[in-house]
Amino acid sequence: MQKNESKDMMKIGNRALATTPAVRFISPPVDIYEDNEAFHVIVEMPGVTKDSLSLTVESHRLSIKGMVVTEPADSGNPILQEIPDRNYYRAFNLSDGIDSKNIEATLEDGVLTITLRKNEKLQSKEIRVK
Repeated sequence: MQKNESKDMMKIGNRALATTPAVRFISPPVDIYEDNEAFHVIVEMPGVTKDSLSLTVESHRLSIKGMVVTEPADSGNPILQEIPDRNYYRAFNLSDGIDSKNIEATLEDGVLTITLRKNEKLQSKEIRVK
């Protein structure tokens, strides 16, 4: 390949990359609370439903993905559409002290609550003095 040909290929490649739409993620706000038995993760994801929500644990990493797709109204042709589709993503590294097989999650009114149970080695124990 000659020098000019490689420059043309670079231009074509860059243009192709520039026109490919990138998926953008919103990092939802999170509150984390701890008690003796578990960590409680509260995640705000307005508009997300149970069907469009995905929680996975792999290699001590909790991944949260949610998607909101705005559907056009059935009442006519849209004149103005400013509400974009939203893709949420957040991930957390879990310590060995988390029981990854016993994670619970609930979704209510766009608020996801995840309960991460602690293993016995992370739970504090009260020692009675004799």
